[in-house]
Amino acid sequence: MNTTLKISSFPGVRTDCLGNYLMALGLLNAATQKSALTRGFWRTGVFHLAADYSDRELVEFLQTEWQPSRYLRWWSQAQKLDTKEKSSSHYLAERAIRSINEVRSADSTIVGLTRNVFNPLFGTGGNIGKRNLESAWVEANRLCKDTKNSVTWLKASLFGIEASETPPFTNAGTWFVYNNKAFNSGLNWYREGSLSPWSFLLAMEGALLVRGASSRRLGHRTRPYAVFPFISQSLQPETENEIGQKAAGEFWAPLWDNPATFGEIRALFQRGLARLGGRAAIAPHEFAVAALARGTDAGISKFVRYELRQTTSSQVYEAIPRNTFSVARGNETQRIHPSQLLLQITGPGWLDRLPFEPTTRQSKKRFSGLRGPIERLILAVAEEPERGESWQALMLRLAATQSRVDHNIEFRKSCIAVPPLRVAWFHRAFPDNPPAEIRVAAALAALGAATEYPAICNIHGVKITKRRVDFSRPGRPQRAVWHDGQPLAALLDFVQRRLIDSPIDYQEGRNRSVSLDTLAASIHLPISDIAAFIDPHDFDIELVQRWVPPLALIKWQGIGQLRTNPVDIHSPEADLLLWAFFKPFFHCAPLDVQGRPFFRDGGGAKAGFARQLFALLRHGMLGEATVLARSGYETQGLPLITPPVTAGVSTERLAAALALPISPADLARLTERWIQPAKTKMQVQ
Repeated sequence: MNTTLKISSFPGVRTDCLGNYLMALGLLNAATQKSALTRGFWRTGVFHLAADYSDRELVEFLQTEWQPSRYLRWWSQAQKLDTKEKSSSHYLAERAIRSINEVRSADSTIVGLTRNVFNPLFGTGGNIGKRNLESAWVEANRLCKDTKNSVTWLKASLFGIEASETPPFTNAGTWFVYNNKAFNSGLNWYREGSLSPWSFLLAMEGALLVRGASSRRLGHRTRPYAVFPFISQSLQPETENEIGQKAAGEFWAPLWDNPATFGEIRALFQRGLARLGGRAAIAPHEFAVAALARGTDAGISKFVRYELRQTTSSQVYEAIPRNTFSVARGNETQRIHPSQLLLQITGPGWLDRLPFEPTTRQSKKRFSGLRGPIERLILAVAEEPERGESWQALMLRLAATQSRVDHNIEFRKSCIAVPPLRVAWFHRAFPDNPPAEIRVAAALAALGAATEYPAICNIHGVKITKRRVDFSRPGRPQRAVWHDGQPLAALLDFVQRRLIDSPIDYQEGRNRSVSLDTLAASIHLPISDIAAFIDPHDFDIELVQRWVPPLALIKWQGIGQLRTNPVDIHSPEADLLLWAFFKPFFHCAPLDVQGRPFFRDGGGAKAGFARQLFALLRHGMLGEATVLARSGYETQGLPLITPPVTAGVSTERLAAALALPISPADLARLTERWIQPAKTKMQVQ
């Protein structure tokens, strides 16, 4: 026979602080003792119960029949002995003779390995600074038996009904942040925190579910704090001022939408380690990626992140609520899942090779500031994976980190280069039509992507070996010429180096310049983007300079053309036509004009000739460059109509633009304006 369950909402049991979340676990445990049919679930951050009784009956049961689990720190003496001897033998020996309930209480607080390991939720063995959780439990249990105010306090805890008076409670500030002393600014006046004793009693009942075990440590990367479920290490410091600030770790509280029994939730916490690429997630950013990838125990819909750190006192720490992360519901069909992209940089593949920061200010280890910013940006991306700005910030930080490692000889010895990122990174960072500056930067960053000499080799001191990116040894090579100086100068140095490094074919003792493979294009720009680049008025070249390094981290191959809405130019400006006049000598792909190949020998543009043209244009000698280009046309048997217009053009900008890739059809359409029409035979009547 089916039983109809009643839904009860408990507005006082929310995710706004860690104590209230733990109350939900404790409430589900207590309610299950009344009826095994009880189910619990979360909706919009509020805890609900589905049961065969009403909330009024539940209140009566909790007040009159429920017996909370006793929290007794029986291990205190053994713990002190182990601390002196730097072992866990005394605790393990004492644990072996204790009852099941006492062992369960201890397992939520301490785990004996070679040294005793403590659950950050319970401090160091049930003491959080001067906060004694055993004393707090005794006090809360005594107050809950107060027949005068007990029901009022219980309703205040469950339903958020403000009680007229709640007793002062001094040991629960770690879980309930509003229970701390509130000081007046600049004076010694303060207000003692108050809390319903039922809130602490239920929270303690829920916290006992977070039990650890030594088996959690299996794996070569696992650390002592990972033995407790959903407990992670703290974020690495982002600034040097954060070094030495006490942080006990983080608790990633799982939320579930579907009604679940207490047995199911207990099993969830028993096996409750998030998975990341086949291993346990032990850092906050790894938990975030695991949640994004649905690499967690089944049934979890969200994680609420609580950071355990010092705030107002150096003796204790508080659980500060942070972000909420949604667990992915299914695989995307059109795009690569964001978790797969983040997995490219997390873990031993790259991020774990960056140096960890010192834990104390007295440490001889120097602060590097490499890991902290990246970990926080990964959290931002995982929180809002559809927000392009978060991906942009992460890509810019990856490029900046790569540059710092590249310029530091000590970092180069221990760190590795950022692995080639998928093209989906670009589409995540710019989900809509990217601006012309970004498309130009992507086209420059994609030069030579299909060769062993991609553009990244001119930006960072790396080399490509079997499609891997590694730092060059022993130091940065001379071909890494990218800099943060004047933007146009940086682009000119970049193009010039790629022209210099074009391969030379040696035959019969004579060197012969071969095709410009270093300018081989993986992306074709529309004519409107090239026209915008040549025009110095409405184009932000500094944005191009900023984005070439991060976009060079992407493995560009077989892209063709980026998503854009190009503007068709029917009447090109003089500057664009002048660019098209020189461009065939920098174009790598086969080019046909007037029904015949531009280069009648069947080859392509030659590096030696292109270098001469580029040098003349970079140094402002437009007339000499025009004469040289005319000779090139005549050599190919292509007579010109008139000399190109030379007034008012920026030769440096024109020289840099010659590296911009364009489709052969678009280039032919522009170049044919300079070539005399081919003669046709007239049929005589």
